[in-house]
Amino acid sequence: MTRLFSSQFPLDNSKSLDDLFLLDKLWVVGSPVSPFKKIKELDGLQEHENAVAKETPSGESYTTQLAMADAKNHSFLGFRYRHPGHDGSQWCSDVIGAKNDDSFWVSVTVDYEVDKSGKREPYSKRPYILKLLAEKMGGRDGNVPITGRPYFFEDEGGVEDFVAEMMTGQTDAVMPIVYMSKDRNNFLSLDPETLADKLAGLANVLVEPSRDFSHRLKKASRGNNVYFGAVGIYWPEGYGKYVLTKKLIDSMKYPNETIVRKVIDGLRSRRISRHLTWNNIHIVHNQQAMEELQRTSVDTESQELAQLYAEERDRKEAQLEEAEQKVRSLEARLRALSIAKPVQQNGEVIQLPTTDELYEGEFRRVIVDALQGAMRTQPDRITRRKALLDEMLELNQLDDNMKAIVNRLKVVLRNYDGMTAPIKSELERKGFRVVKGGDDHYIVSVEGFRDDVFFELASSPGFTGKGGRSGPNAASGFIRMFFK
Repeated sequence: MTRLFSSQFPLDNSKSLDDLFLLDKLWVVGSPVSPFKKIKELDGLQEHENAVAKETPSGESYTTQLAMADAKNHSFLGFRYRHPGHDGSQWCSDVIGAKNDDSFWVSVTVDYEVDKSGKREPYSKRPYILKLLAEKMGGRDGNVPITGRPYFFEDEGGVEDFVAEMMTGQTDAVMPIVYMSKDRNNFLSLDPETLADKLAGLANVLVEPSRDFSHRLKKASRGNNVYFGAVGIYWPEGYGKYVLTKKLIDSMKYPNETIVRKVIDGLRSRRISRHLTWNNIHIVHNQQAMEELQRTSVDTESQELAQLYAEERDRKEAQLEEAEQKVRSLEARLRALSIAKPVQQNGEVIQLPTTDELYEGEFRRVIVDALQGAMRTQPDRITRRKALLDEMLELNQLDDNMKAIVNRLKVVLRNYDGMTAPIKSELERKGFRVVKGGDDHYIVSVEGFRDDVFFELASSPGFTGKGGRSGPNAASGFIRMFFK
């Protein structure tokens, strides 16, 4: 079978395996395509390997199966639900719970099998059991509650360090996080309640409290945060991010569905912990049976066979544990390498300023402009440096994002003859800070950037000091200061 989906996360340890089992049954009887309509139809699931099957009027078979086992430090419960697809395929969903005194974990996997060769694999929607788990059982992923609701954290000192650690995979969180940033007007690009509901059990939704917080987070995360209304999907353990800019979100017909699909695609290849698998429950159950045989049998030969089995089992367990330790070590090394690089996206590795961009792609434009300047100094003959510059310029074409904001500012500042409330508001929406510099002028700087980069605009007509701060030259001077 082909794995279409996999996820695992911690549940509230005050809940029980019986609670999980009840939720499994509610999930099946609540499915509109399931022939099971009442929980009592699943009463046959009492012991390990019990199965209950039911056919639809058209002859399609739906099957549920139970797996149970107890180890020295864990109790396990597995619920398997097999059902047909519309194309002759078979779908198999497993919900595995593992609980001890200190923790309660669950895994959910979806597998698919079809007889027709060459058929395109389907897209797995979110298994509805995930939404039930998040809302009915809950838990904590690192320091974030699993509730199916967005997480609104406080705008206070130190919180940005906590969020930055989640973005860079420096916590023990295992679920993706979807971070919603505020735009310049302190608005979100999407409704957080709607998005969190669609992502319940898939990812945790974190909502930025303010633009001021965004400035602090950019420094704490070394530029790894999203901003200006963008939404970022951050994979657990620092394995990268996916960014949807506000411009891209506004252009989408179904942005929420796009985010959900991206998260599901990322979870598909997730490696489930060995103890949270259907096979592991059967292994543990068989181990129990052999130990019982060894303990109660009076047949010497049976005892010796059981002893040999136990020794072989222990050896295999040691080998598997060693292999998993190597995998975890490599994953940790990968995390360390990814965190050590401030920015690595689309082949570029560079330390970027902690200030926000005035427009999408501003840093890219500055870099490309510098490359173009370097290209102009190259000799006529071909050199490796010249060839590299040429290729980088070819691969990094510029868009028109700067042109739009520049044209708008030219309109706002055309024939400027004094600061007004609409002009001040427009400048602030574009990311500028406007403060009174004296009786005769205002000082305009970029919000969150260096104070020594500023432009003076007259507070009233007639002030024509340094830089053409009023009259027809105000716009051109302003553009030269911030965009050239």
